[in-house]
Amino acid sequence: MGDDDTTVEVGAPGGDPHETVASAPRPRHTALVLLVAVAVVAAVVVGAILGLGGSGPSVAAAAVVREASRATLAAHSSDLTLSGSVVANGQTLTLSGSGALDLTQRTGQIHLTASGPAVTTTDDEVISGDQAYVSFTAGTTSVSTLVPGKSWLALPLPAAASPSSGAGGLVNVLAALKLLQSQGATVTSLGASTIDGVNVNGYGVTLPTSTLLAAARRATAAEHLPAAEARVALQAVRTMTMGLSVWVDDANLLRRLDLSVTATTNGTALDETMRIDLSNYGAPVSVSVPPASEVATLAQFQAALARLRGAGG
Repeated sequence: MGDDDTTVEVGAPGGDPHETVASAPRPRHTALVLLVAVAVVAAVVVGAILGLGGSGPSVAAAAVVREASRATLAAHSSDLTLSGSVVANGQTLTLSGSGALDLTQRTGQIHLTASGPAVTTTDDEVISGDQAYVSFTAGTTSVSTLVPGKSWLALPLPAAASPSSGAGGLVNVLAALKLLQSQGATVTSLGASTIDGVNVNGYGVTLPTSTLLAAARRATAAEHLPAAEARVALQAVRTMTMGLSVWVDDANLLRRLDLSVTATTNGTALDETMRIDLSNYGAPVSVSVPPASEVATLAQFQAALARLRGAGG
């Protein structure tokens, strides 16, 4: 996957591929919600590399990656950029984003964009302590059109982050970087390279389906997904093939995560690529928490969605 943003196709045959975003947005990152299974997988995989076990010839490489995870967490904060694509049924959705996070203080912010043939979705996320705030626009739909007078949605975060917990992109990254429990990974060396002029060494990671499935179950529970969506997500994990590479600099800091996933859900083949670049380690991260008067509660948002679905039914 190159540095340029890539594209993704989503949707059901003969239907509006962006109907979920435009007509019934959910209180999670609106772009990734289109592909719940892929969102779960991306978060799980990004985190899983930080708790690698290993055996045989992969032990040395796994040890390097484990040390990189420790150094990355010890650095406390970093900037990040994200790019990727999801493709299904001949429809393409392009994902891109940038932001910063502080793992120690649980603060961060990110701006995400999802562009497709029918609609562009923008998503701003802010984390402050145990609270996440999300503001999105999907076509003509936004927080303010659903809950007049409000432009942000408040979402409480769990005290202990889990894979894919929270509102969306930033929360997923924050949770994933704290996931240190995966076992059974195989790690191989990919050799030396450079990223933005920084010398790095790459490592390929293979995770067993059982590890991914266990993490996906935790993720769907943390997201409070409806049972039907959780089943779709877990089935996608069972059918997936995945490629993951990790790039580490001379200071043992993670610089890049590359992910590719193919999976089948409800008979539809999904193809995702995702890249997360980390930089500017240790820099202070400041966030602006929206005023309480501009923030809708989850209950208000859910009531608005229920009214929207009732009107459309």
